[in-house]
Amino acid sequence: MTAARHLEAAEAAAGLPRTRNGIAYRQEGEGLPLVLMHGSAGSWRHWARNIPALAETRSVVALDLPGYGDSLGIDPDTSVDAYVELVADAILELCGRDDPVDLAGFSFGGQIAAGAAARLGPRARRLALLTPSGFGQPTGRVLALPRRKDFDPSEAGRREFHRRMLLAMMLAEPASADDQAIDIQDANTRLARFDNRRISWSGRMPALLAEIGCPILLAYGADDVMPFPSYADRIALCREVRPDIEVALVPRAGHWLQYERPVETNRLLTAFFHPAA
Repeated sequence: MTAARHLEAAEAAAGLPRTRNGIAYRQEGEGLPLVLMHGSAGSWRHWARNIPALAETRSVVALDLPGYGDSLGIDPDTSVDAYVELVADAILELCGRDDPVDLAGFSFGGQIAAGAAARLGPRARRLALLTPSGFGQPTGRVLALPRRKDFDPSEAGRREFHRRMLLAMMLAEPASADDQAIDIQDANTRLARFDNRRISWSGRMPALLAEIGCPILLAYGADDVMPFPSYADRIALCREVRPDIEVALVPRAGHWLQYERPVETNRLLTAFFHPAA
């Protein structure tokens, strides 16, 4: 099944199941659990081009984080620690309280995945961070963001706005902002009910990494415009506390690297989570 067909089939499913604390999730495949966490104003759909490949060898659990997608809403003043605790409790419920689990987080979800790994301790086997947040407010960063009011109120105008926003923040190449990407962006933004900027700008990532004992992969799209002042600076900050961190750059990819370069990203994640003996 292609990624697009996979998305269509998943959307046709009769709603998402939820954990006891209201976190919705999609599960596919069998084997050691791999929990995926999406980015800002997102949902499990941020991983639409990755779930089928990763689920060939793993039990993939893709979360809708609190306040997003099909998960229940959350108090807008929820602290970083309280938010992470909700997610970590959901992981324990879904994956068992004694078995090892792998975690992967994208952007905002990267900081939440790191927090969950720190909370899970030795149960966290491996952690992949794709262009994670958690490095403070990007004061001085300039992005040429489109304004919704400058576009026609029609569906075509809405889709063109999403396309421009994707190219301003998420994707490097115009061809990547295809119909599937626009569909995902439209669905995600309609369902987003939590402003994560306070958490994303908390500056907690280096301290969290210092608490984590498992192997960590840190990956960026080589053309990502979101890390500020640069992904090189963020890599350096991470290496100060975890000199052993594995770093990868995905060529011709922007912020949403796992969508824009799914083959390369799936290969990278598979190699990290299945290291050679």
